[in-house]
Amino acid sequence: MQVKILNVNVEHVVKGKSRYDKATVAYLYNGEARTQNVMSFSNPAIFKAVQEFVGQEVEVTVTKNAAGYNEWAAILPAGSTAVPSSSTASAPTNAPATRVTGSNFETPSERAQKQIYIVKQSSISAAIALAGLNKEKVTREQIIDTAQFFVDYVFGNDKTVEGMASDTP
Repeated sequence: MQVKILNVNVEHVVKGKSRYDKATVAYLYNGEARTQNVMSFSNPAIFKAVQEFVGQEVEVTVTKNAAGYNEWAAILPAGSTAVPSSSTASAPTNAPATRVTGSNFETPSERAQKQIYIVKQSSISAAIALAGLNKEKVTREQIIDTAQFFVDYVFGNDKTVEGMASDTP
């Protein structure tokens, strides 16, 4: 929308620990006097630009912010074809595309290794639970040996006679 900026009143606002500047912009739009608040923290480029355009006709791009309020997203001198002075509206058009090249998914070998870790972790938990059921004092090495037995069983590496007999068709 094309407007003429009449006046910009900048005030320093202190709310608790928060400190910021607020520009109250008085402007004419289709002959009607209006005001727009521009906060220094929400769009610093627009905050600075409105102070430079006092008394001038400008082209303003208005968008809705996350709260649903109108917000000035870009401001240019009237009739200008320059790049808009905005940090929020122009960022997506000026920034290069952020397309991911390649895959972010696990490779088959990474998935296989993760499955081994999961089996080992659950086998250690099972070995600790078994030792607790037996109510015997066991060493760390005995827990690890029992856990390795469970891991071997899960992956079919049971080398006992009973294990070999159960694997045959």
